[in-house]
Amino acid sequence: MKILPPLAFLLLAFTSQGQTLPATAPQVLIGGTDAKVEKQPEEAVRDLVVGLERVRFFDGSDLRGSMISLDNNRNLFWRHESSSDPIRFKFRAVESLVLDRTLPDEADGLRNQLKIHLGNGDKLRCNFKRLEKDRLVVETGFANRIFIPLDKLRRMEFLPSTHEILYDSTEGLSKWKSSNRKSWTSEEGSLVSVFSGSTGTILPRKDALEVEFDAQWERSFYLAIRFFSDSDGASYGNTGYHLSFSNNRLNLQANKRVKGRITRETLGSTTISELTTKKSGRFSVFAHRERKEFIIRLNDREIARWKDASEDFFPDGNGILFINQGGNSYMRLKELSITGWNGKFFPLASKSRDDDSANAIVTFSNGDSTEITEGTGESDVFSLRTKRGDFEVPLERMRSLAFPSGEEEEMDTSEQVFLNRSLGRLSFDLKAIDDKTLTGTHPSFGEFTIPLTVIKKMSCNRTLKKIRQYLDQLSKARESLDQRRPDLAVTSLNEANPSYRGWYWGRLMLLSANMQSREVLSFAPHPEKGLTKVAFAGNSETVLSTGKDGNYALWNGHAKLADGEFNDPASFPIEIGRFSNEEQKVVTISRPFWLGETEVTQEQYELLMNKNPSTRKEPNLPVEVSWNDAQAFCRKLGQTEKPPAGYEWRLPTEAEWEYACRAGSTGPYSGSSAGQLEPDEASYARHLGKFGWFSQNSSGQTHPVRGKKPNGFGLYDMHGNVWEWCMDSVKRNKTSFMNDRKSGLVDPYSGEGEWRALRGGNFEVPYSRCRSAYRGANAPNVTQSDRGFRLALAPILNEEGNASALPKPEDLKIENLSLSMIAIPKGSFLMGSPSSLTAPRAITDSSGDSLLTGSGRGVLGKTDFSGKPVIALYEFNASISALSSLSDPELALAGCLDGSAHLYDIEAKRLVKSFRDHRFPVTSVVFSPKGDVFATSGLDGSINLYEREGLALKWSFSGADQGIGVDAIEFSGDGKLLLASAQGSAPVLVDAGEGKMIRILDNGIGGFVASHFHPDGKSVVSVTEKGQLVFVNVPSGVAYNLIRLNLSGVRDFSFSPHGKRIIVSNEEGICSIRDFPDKGTIVVKPPQGELETTPDYFFAMTIEGKASMGSLSDFMQERNLNYGPDAAPAGCAYSPDGKWFVTAVDGALRLWRSETDGWVATLAENLAAPVTDCAFSPDGSYVVAKLQTGHLLAYPSGTGEKTPNAIKSGKQLEAWLKGEDQR
Repeated sequence: MKILPPLAFLLLAFTSQGQTLPATAPQVLIGGTDAKVEKQPEEAVRDLVVGLERVRFFDGSDLRGSMISLDNNRNLFWRHESSSDPIRFKFRAVESLVLDRTLPDEADGLRNQLKIHLGNGDKLRCNFKRLEKDRLVVETGFANRIFIPLDKLRRMEFLPSTHEILYDSTEGLSKWKSSNRKSWTSEEGSLVSVFSGSTGTILPRKDALEVEFDAQWERSFYLAIRFFSDSDGASYGNTGYHLSFSNNRLNLQANKRVKGRITRETLGSTTISELTTKKSGRFSVFAHRERKEFIIRLNDREIARWKDASEDFFPDGNGILFINQGGNSYMRLKELSITGWNGKFFPLASKSRDDDSANAIVTFSNGDSTEITEGTGESDVFSLRTKRGDFEVPLERMRSLAFPSGEEEEMDTSEQVFLNRSLGRLSFDLKAIDDKTLTGTHPSFGEFTIPLTVIKKMSCNRTLKKIRQYLDQLSKARESLDQRRPDLAVTSLNEANPSYRGWYWGRLMLLSANMQSREVLSFAPHPEKGLTKVAFAGNSETVLSTGKDGNYALWNGHAKLADGEFNDPASFPIEIGRFSNEEQKVVTISRPFWLGETEVTQEQYELLMNKNPSTRKEPNLPVEVSWNDAQAFCRKLGQTEKPPAGYEWRLPTEAEWEYACRAGSTGPYSGSSAGQLEPDEASYARHLGKFGWFSQNSSGQTHPVRGKKPNGFGLYDMHGNVWEWCMDSVKRNKTSFMNDRKSGLVDPYSGEGEWRALRGGNFEVPYSRCRSAYRGANAPNVTQSDRGFRLALAPILNEEGNASALPKPEDLKIENLSLSMIAIPKGSFLMGSPSSLTAPRAITDSSGDSLLTGSGRGVLGKTDFSGKPVIALYEFNASISALSSLSDPELALAGCLDGSAHLYDIEAKRLVKSFRDHRFPVTSVVFSPKGDVFATSGLDGSINLYEREGLALKWSFSGADQGIGVDAIEFSGDGKLLLASAQGSAPVLVDAGEGKMIRILDNGIGGFVASHFHPDGKSVVSVTEKGQLVFVNVPSGVAYNLIRLNLSGVRDFSFSPHGKRIIVSNEEGICSIRDFPDKGTIVVKPPQGELETTPDYFFAMTIEGKASMGSLSDFMQERNLNYGPDAAPAGCAYSPDGKWFVTAVDGALRLWRSETDGWVATLAENLAAPVTDCAFSPDGSYVVAKLQTGHLLAYPSGTGEKTPNAIKSGKQLEAWLKGEDQR
């Protein structure tokens, strides 16, 4: 049992066994507001026995004792043995009360032969007095009479005279038996089960039974009920009817004894779709012994009606069992009641009513039914008016009366009581409680007073509970936004009760929308050969795409407006079968090293290790080992062959391996250059066949080493035969390959990850996986016939050495192993393979009307979109890899693969100047917005900025010095900043005036593949390979938003000219055009400036914790501030509906909920200046705050048209702060 923290001392209290309160006479009983109250005669004074009662609070704690009263200030007084004085609680903290008080000689003197169902879901067993034209008069066992308007009724059921309550779950299980003592327990009037097993009892013999209960469960609903069983509950028994629920499956089985044998027969089976998603339901089951018929209802809807038609069995048992068939599955059966009667009475199928009918339906005891237009009745006879005339019907012939249901009634009552002996439940608004009675107002029959002796449980503050649940949904939504999952936030918000939605709900919905990007269009512009680049064209919403086939296309949605060829496909440098983790980077091998002339053979391995783990054994075949085995070989060799100082025997790093493999080549394989091989499988396979064994020439097995040509360094089998283990660690599934690109890396090596790198391909993989740049990886303990290793004598990793101190490296040989080592000189190279980053280019001019092209042959060209061929303007000596244009004057800036850049005057048709300040391919060229300067970047990681006036180099920036990559550059809108970005590297802001780094925009997410300035110039937006858009504020470097695009393999994106849309492309060549959300969610009015819409940086940087600010009343009391429903002190304000309360009295802007007296959210805190005042707009759609500096902040809600842009002036905000209705 949980105990309230302030009452921890109560843990030592003894359990109360019952206490006697002073005797008083019963108070006023139930009576309608429109009727005369008929008082009962005075009764004899009797002692009231109060047992162990319980109060439960919303925080989950509870307390035993006895209730005393509720005062006018809504304080609940409670008696507990540990305290001589009553304990006082705030009633709004109470979730429920379980009462246990009786009068010793109290008896139910009435038969309660009428069961009524009210429009708000209430049920009541009572006695019929009379039916009038507009109301029903009934009498209860605890009161005299109540009067119910007919439009509040749904159904009247006349019960048989023998009807009686056989069991009520408030009686507990003391008289029941169980097959397993742990299987079922009684808790607060409910039956609870957490283990397999049964509980049951013998009922008085009845012809028919009705079992009603509310069921709740957690994992699964495996409940069975046995009717007319021969068991008393101690066992499952043999005979009877077995009704079972198996989650959403319902089954009825007859267990019969026929000729001395037990047989089982299925009478019916059905699926209940409602139970697939819900884990609760209101069930009622009718069983008739003689008719052998069963009816099952779920939530007042009949779902099954089955009958046993056999004549060889008659159920004679009187036992009933409840069985948990689901193992350790939690189930709770609430408000369980079992009633029974004798005779043939049994519910009939309800007659359907026309949708537009306003008539009631009467059903008679013989099963007939008809619509009536009017009905009245006294205690023994009814007068009914039908289409056929007027009739009088004796009461005993009446079965039920169903009234038009009308629209569902929204009756938000605060309390609900459950009456003893299954007399029903009533929902109402509580007015008062004393030690004997409860007074409330019912939505159907007005004010009433009821003795506490007939109440077994009261659910309290149900409206407050719904509000708390609603606020929990908002908190859940806020938590989802903190996790940058707006989709989950919207789901939570949409699940929130619509009647409670208000400003904060709309605010969270607006913030959710601001974290989402809706896809407008998806298409693949170059499906056959693949995409290289896509972007919005010029100043329009059209899209320009270029493909690996050298073609361009102009698009408007799915419609292709123009296309053509701008580059010879044969000169395209992108390798066939290339993977995205092969992006090029400049790597320097700072010291020479030695590498095995061949892969280590089985003979060499066995000579040193005295074993040969290979499957197919032959001395000259590569040995088949795991990475761990290769490491063991290197360590043992180090013990017998002492390496030079600063060197060690080991596996090569990935960089060392690829540097040695290429031996100066730049193409897919040894001896090839970029763009040399025709881009087709045959050309690749033909060239590879000279150097290695792969799937097309190996016959499915390894081959002896030295069987193919060596590469430029004299190394054999660098392609194919077996995979070669490298030193580098790799994260599982090679995820780290995407994040290891930096400029100017020197002797790179990765020690992070569970896997190890594999290079070179093997005998059974295709040509594409044997390329110099292909990167594989696997677990270090994996041993297969397709992987071996090549020995390296190389510098000790992570240890600096003096390469100049070494003599000129020469080849060497380990004589006792016959293992030749080839000397590899130091040097720099491009690791990886060419991509669309350096592919030939085609761009539109600023208007989007003409096309500027740069081909793999180095030809700068121009055309329009009329279908004319490209006109050559100039031919450079290297493939063009970057292009930019200026409209006034008309200039072109081209970057090339040889590191050169060229400024060309299109109008004058002359080359202005060439620049050769990059050592490796140029990746990006760009003019400033004013055109006064231009900049270039290259794979060497440098940025060079030139003045157009004198064509002089103004400054050079080295990304290598900062440990970052520089693939692309762009100017900010004002030309003062340069943004440098690269795949796998955080973007960087550089001062365009001086060439100095301002900051690295690294927010810890990583995996960036592209970054761009937002068109407003105030933010940088980056995209990750997994499709996450990250927004960073330029002045502060703070990341304030993240949008998940639900795309994978993302390679690039770009903005439309006005920033309303983006286009995103992935490695499969799919392009997604998407709406781009407005960045602003707050309106700011500076004291001397115009309105400005900005992101909510405080929301973005703050994660709401579970800790609360406490209660509003305590918060205000600590500051000696008085407030009430009709008045708020300075610095505070109510929403127009009075449900929300905002405060600025502590320098922060905080939101509270009036009904719960609780804190909901902090909207602003620790800003540049304290918050001094706040208000709601007259329509409740904005919260306005004023800072000490005079700045005004407006927080819009996302409901309706109330967006940040809807505010027209600062005067409007000032008026709202003054309480003026200026809309």
